[in-house]
Amino acid sequence: MNYTPVYTTLTDGIVGQYYEILKKNFYERIDVEKHADTYVTPKDEKCAEPEFTGKFIDVCTHYANSDRNEAALKKAKVVMDSILKNQRADGYLGCLETGKELAYFSVWNQAFTLLGMLSYAQMTGDEAVFAAAKKCTQYLYDTFITEGKDILDSTNDGTQHISILYSMVRLWELTGFAPAKALADHIIEKCEASDMNIVSFTDILHLRSQKGIEMIVIYLGLIRYGIVFDKPEMLSAAKRYWQQINDTQIRNTGNGTVEEFWRENGNAPVILDMEMRPNENCVAVGWIELSLTLFWTEPQAKYLDAIEKTFFNHVLGSVSADGSDFAYYQSNVGKKNFSTSKDMYKCCRYRGFTLFSCLRDMLYYEKDDVIIPVIYAASKYETDEVKLICETQYPKNGAIRFSAETKKAKTLRLRVPNWCDGVLCVNGESQVVKSGFVDVVMDGKCEIELKLDFAIRTKRVQIEGEHYLEYHCGPLLLAMDTCFGGSLKDAVDAGESLVSVPAEGFLQHFVVGDIHLVDYASAGRRNDSSYSVWIPEK
Repeated sequence: MNYTPVYTTLTDGIVGQYYEILKKNFYERIDVEKHADTYVTPKDEKCAEPEFTGKFIDVCTHYANSDRNEAALKKAKVVMDSILKNQRADGYLGCLETGKELAYFSVWNQAFTLLGMLSYAQMTGDEAVFAAAKKCTQYLYDTFITEGKDILDSTNDGTQHISILYSMVRLWELTGFAPAKALADHIIEKCEASDMNIVSFTDILHLRSQKGIEMIVIYLGLIRYGIVFDKPEMLSAAKRYWQQINDTQIRNTGNGTVEEFWRENGNAPVILDMEMRPNENCVAVGWIELSLTLFWTEPQAKYLDAIEKTFFNHVLGSVSADGSDFAYYQSNVGKKNFSTSKDMYKCCRYRGFTLFSCLRDMLYYEKDDVIIPVIYAASKYETDEVKLICETQYPKNGAIRFSAETKKAKTLRLRVPNWCDGVLCVNGESQVVKSGFVDVVMDGKCEIELKLDFAIRTKRVQIEGEHYLEYHCGPLLLAMDTCFGGSLKDAVDAGESLVSVPAEGFLQHFVVGDIHLVDYASAGRRNDSSYSVWIPEK
């Protein structure tokens, strides 16, 4: 097996608890035979199962690698055997009937099936899987280049077929298969000659598509293309796309979209109920992936601020109580629905599982003897040169302690979030630190503590002529929760102070007047309660 090193262990903190319960559910409650069946017979033309099955394989390989768990790899092999057995003779893997090969999600589905196959083949070295991936790619090459079918002629404003970009770059990286690069080049050339000009665009809302997760997937492919083929203009385009999304679309919950699309003034204060299908979980996970990928190319604090906001608010808020599912959409007012109904696509479920399966790989970044925690979480990071133990209950409070032991000098680069200042104490010596990065040189043994200011932050907003208050504590958005009684129409005085009360079952719990505020992720989970992130102002 071609295992890659994993240096991080999650310990018994908040993030680690989520990691363990979701991993347990993935092993015990996901039916591998159902995924193996995906490729057995042609499916309905709107079938999206190959996307989820590809992600299932990918999650299995992540767990197999991070936990050295052969059981995970055995699950993936059951599905891989089915793919190899049932792949059509000409290489097609879209699972649709003859004559409908390009309908709806077919190429999109193949993009994720291929990514799962490549993860598995990279780990196992299975040449039969690489051969099947090449065969599928050759079919796509023949379809869009030899036969000249328009790769932009697809659903969701032309995004579904060009989503194959990332898979093509990965296949070329791993095998040097020439048709994969040719198809990747073709996608970018076709886009730039159209109103889907993903490289040269100036305004995200002037692109042909404003579909949230689809466009994020395309930009992830563009980033990989830019890195592999040394095209800095591709990275610049992805950074420009990220910045516009961050500035105009990401709301206080850490997510965006209405009916899965970016909108004009998308992050302006607005009441979003479930009827509007707001804040798709796929978008939240994709936003974290896009932010993390850009951080790896240029380690700026703003990307980690974005990841933290989305992870501790939307993502934790989307996990069902038993850890078996993820909410598909999340309103900012009303009730939560955590289970994916039978007639809904399972994309949000599998993107959620994918994110958590990657946590041990993504929690720390190290390059050129600089180590940066990506998310503050109770954990251990250990290589041949450094042992770093983080103790924290973040985001319940702002105390983050590191015990370090190094064999050579290393720099621990700590992020002070954009919402606060802090105090840094190194071996007993303290200093005030401002938002951004602060460096600590570790040489031998040292004790480091970062204390972040968790003062309540209040913002006044206006929605349809009415005045509301928005509250934050640390990285957490607070929400009124009627499980304690009262009504979402109850109002508070902006001058009233919040009083902290014991937070049993919540990350944060405050009382202001007669109103109870809890962290958004925990809101709406008791007694069929309603919640709101907008608190009426007296």
